[in-house]
Amino acid sequence: MGRRNLATAENLRSQKSRVKSMLMIFFEWQGVIHKEFVPEGETINAVYYKGVMQSLLNRIRRVRPGMCESGDWFLLHDNAPSHNATISSSFWPNEK
Repeated sequence: MGRRNLATAENLRSQKSRVKSMLMIFFEWQGVIHKEFVPEGETINAVYYKGVMQSLLNRIRRVRPGMCESGDWFLLHDNAPSHNATISSSFWPNEK
């Protein structure tokens, strides 16, 4: 029986997916706070990133209210140009 399953598995061909997905996920030590799939064909520019950050901030206020009240947290992300744009960094309440 095990031999038959092995033979069947060898006859199967794997196919690569034609659809690529990008997932933006935000988490901290207690777990995932927010996740968002980027729609196919969408470019992550400053305007799109600002919308994601606004969704993240709203989610933090809803699921981790103590974090927003204390203001004792920071966001660590890469240095992509859209993240450094004025439009995407101007709405953070604790920015100095």
